[in-house]
Amino acid sequence: MTDAVDQVTRRSLLLSAIAVVGAMVFGDRYGRWIARGRMRSSAASLDNPSLELVGARGLPVGKAITFELPNREEAAGLLIHTDRGYVAFERACPHLGCPVLWSEAQQQIECPCHAAAFNAADGSVITGPPPRGLTRISVVVIDGRAFVAGRTLDARA
Repeated sequence: MTDAVDQVTRRSLLLSAIAVVGAMVFGDRYGRWIARGRMRSSAASLDNPSLELVGARGLPVGKAITFELPNREEAAGLLIHTDRGYVAFERACPHLGCPVLWSEAQQQIECPCHAAAFNAADGSVITGPPPRGLTRISVVVIDGRAFVAGRTLDARA
Protein backbone atom coordinates (compact mmCIF):
# COMPACT_ATOMS: atom_id res chain seq x y z
CA MET A 1 0.00 0.00 0.00
CA THR A 2 2.93 2.33 0.59
CA ASP A 3 4.07 1.83 -3.01
CA ALA A 4 0.68 2.93 -4.37
CA VAL A 5 0.75 6.08 -2.25
CA ASP A 6 4.32 6.84 -3.38
CA GLN A 7 3.40 6.37 -7.06
CA VAL A 8 0.42 8.69 -6.82
CA THR A 9 2.49 11.29 -5.00
CA ARG A 10 5.31 11.10 -7.54
CA ARG A 11 2.90 11.21 -10.44
CA SER A 12 1.02 14.21 -9.07
CA LEU A 13 4.29 15.98 -8.32
CA LEU A 14 5.55 15.33 -11.85
CA LEU A 15 2.30 16.50 -13.43
CA SER A 16 2.31 19.62 -11.28
CA ALA A 17 5.90 20.40 -12.25
CA ILE A 18 5.09 19.95 -15.95
CA ALA A 19 2.07 22.24 -15.60
CA VAL A 20 4.11 24.94 -13.85
CA VAL A 21 6.92 24.84 -16.42
CA GLY A 22 4.39 24.89 -19.26
CA ALA A 23 2.61 27.88 -17.76
CA MET A 24 5.90 29.73 -17.31
CA VAL A 25 7.01 29.12 -20.91
CA PHE A 26 3.59 29.88 -22.39
CA GLY A 27 3.07 32.92 -20.16
CA ASP A 28 6.49 34.35 -20.96
CA ARG A 29 6.15 33.99 -24.73
CA TYR A 30 2.49 34.96 -24.94
CA GLY A 31 2.87 37.83 -22.45
CA ARG A 32 5.70 39.41 -24.45
CA TRP A 33 3.69 39.04 -27.66
CA ILE A 34 0.69 40.77 -26.10
CA ALA A 35 2.83 43.54 -24.58
CA ARG A 36 4.47 44.31 -27.93
CA GLY A 37 1.10 44.40 -29.66
CA ARG A 38 -0.35 46.74 -27.03
CA MET A 39 2.57 49.11 -27.30
CA ARG A 40 2.23 49.31 -31.07
CA SER A 41 -1.54 49.67 -31.04
CA SER A 42 -1.94 52.09 -28.13
CA ALA A 43 1.09 54.29 -28.66
CA ALA A 44 0.79 57.70 -30.25
CA SER A 45 1.45 58.42 -33.90
CA LEU A 46 4.21 60.62 -35.28
CA ASP A 47 1.60 63.31 -35.95
CA ASN A 48 0.25 63.21 -32.39
CA PRO A 49 2.88 62.19 -29.85
CA SER A 50 1.35 61.86 -26.40
CA LEU A 51 4.04 60.73 -23.95
CA GLU A 52 6.56 63.45 -23.11
CA LEU A 53 9.88 62.24 -21.73
CA VAL A 54 10.21 64.94 -19.08
CA GLY A 55 13.70 63.86 -17.95
CA ALA A 56 15.08 64.35 -21.47
CA ARG A 57 15.12 68.12 -21.20
CA GLY A 58 18.62 69.11 -20.12
CA LEU A 59 19.95 65.54 -20.37
CA PRO A 60 23.65 65.84 -21.28
CA VAL A 61 25.09 64.02 -24.28
CA GLY A 62 26.30 60.56 -23.23
CA LYS A 63 23.71 60.19 -20.47
CA ALA A 64 20.53 58.10 -20.37
CA ILE A 65 17.27 57.81 -18.46
CA THR A 66 14.68 55.07 -18.14
CA PHE A 67 11.00 55.74 -18.64
CA GLU A 68 7.68 53.98 -18.33
CA LEU A 69 5.18 53.37 -21.08
CA PRO A 70 1.42 53.46 -20.49
CA ASN A 71 0.00 50.23 -19.04
CA ARG A 72 3.45 48.97 -18.02
CA GLU A 73 4.64 48.87 -14.40
CA GLU A 74 8.36 48.49 -14.97
CA ALA A 75 10.71 51.01 -16.58
CA ALA A 76 10.11 49.80 -20.11
CA GLY A 77 12.22 52.22 -22.10
CA LEU A 78 15.75 53.56 -22.16
CA LEU A 79 16.36 57.02 -23.68
CA ILE A 80 19.94 57.93 -24.60
CA HIS A 81 21.16 61.38 -25.60
CA THR A 82 23.81 60.73 -28.26
CA ASP A 83 25.83 63.25 -30.24
CA ARG A 84 23.24 62.74 -33.03
CA GLY A 85 20.20 63.34 -30.81
CA TYR A 86 17.90 61.10 -28.80
CA VAL A 87 17.44 57.37 -29.33
CA ALA A 88 15.22 55.06 -27.32
CA PHE A 89 14.89 51.30 -26.97
CA GLU A 90 12.76 48.81 -25.08
CA ARG A 91 14.65 47.69 -21.99
CA ALA A 92 13.91 43.97 -22.50
CA CYS A 93 16.92 42.08 -23.81
CA PRO A 94 15.83 39.95 -26.79
CA HIS A 95 17.75 36.97 -25.37
CA LEU A 96 15.79 36.26 -22.17
CA GLY A 97 14.00 39.54 -21.39
CA CYS A 98 16.38 40.83 -18.71
CA PRO A 99 16.34 44.63 -18.29
CA VAL A 100 19.22 46.28 -20.14
CA LEU A 101 21.23 49.11 -18.60
CA TRP A 102 23.17 52.09 -19.94
CA SER A 103 26.94 51.92 -19.43
CA GLU A 104 28.13 55.50 -19.41
CA ALA A 105 31.77 54.39 -19.16
CA GLN A 106 31.53 52.14 -22.24
CA GLN A 107 28.91 54.29 -24.03
CA GLN A 108 26.91 51.17 -24.83
CA ILE A 109 23.81 49.35 -23.64
CA GLU A 110 24.50 46.23 -21.61
CA CYS A 111 22.54 43.24 -20.37
CA PRO A 112 23.92 42.04 -17.04
CA CYS A 113 22.36 38.57 -17.33
CA HIS A 114 24.69 37.16 -20.00
CA ALA A 115 27.20 39.95 -20.69
CA ALA A 116 25.51 41.12 -23.88
CA ALA A 117 26.28 44.57 -25.28
CA PHE A 118 24.34 46.67 -27.78
CA ASN A 119 25.24 49.64 -29.97
CA ALA A 120 23.79 52.87 -28.58
CA ALA A 121 23.10 54.32 -32.03
CA ASP A 122 20.94 51.54 -33.46
CA GLY A 123 20.53 48.85 -30.79
CA SER A 124 22.39 46.20 -32.78
CA VAL A 125 24.22 43.39 -30.97
CA ILE A 126 27.92 44.04 -30.26
CA THR A 127 28.58 40.92 -28.16
CA GLY A 128 26.65 38.19 -26.44
CA PRO A 129 23.93 35.64 -27.14
CA PRO A 130 20.91 37.80 -28.19
CA PRO A 131 19.48 36.64 -31.53
CA ARG A 132 18.77 40.22 -32.64
CA GLY A 133 19.20 43.80 -31.53
CA LEU A 134 17.00 45.83 -29.20
CA THR A 135 13.55 47.00 -30.28
CA ARG A 136 13.71 50.70 -31.03
CA ILE A 137 11.16 53.20 -29.79
CA SER A 138 10.75 56.22 -32.05
CA VAL A 139 11.33 59.60 -30.42
CA VAL A 140 10.18 62.94 -31.79
CA VAL A 141 11.65 66.26 -30.60
CA ILE A 142 9.27 69.22 -30.74
CA ASP A 143 10.46 72.61 -29.46
CA GLY A 144 13.25 70.96 -27.48
CA ARG A 145 10.87 68.48 -25.82
CA ALA A 146 11.22 64.72 -26.49
CA PHE A 147 8.13 62.56 -27.02
CA VAL A 148 7.60 58.85 -27.61
CA ALA A 149 6.20 58.60 -31.11
CA GLY A 150 5.11 55.00 -30.72
CA ARG A 151 6.44 53.18 -33.74
CA THR A 152 8.92 50.41 -33.03
CA LEU A 153 11.48 48.84 -35.29
CA ASP A 154 13.48 45.71 -34.56
CA ALA A 155 17.21 46.20 -34.86
CA ARG A 156 18.78 43.17 -36.48
CA ALA A 157 22.05 41.60 -35.41
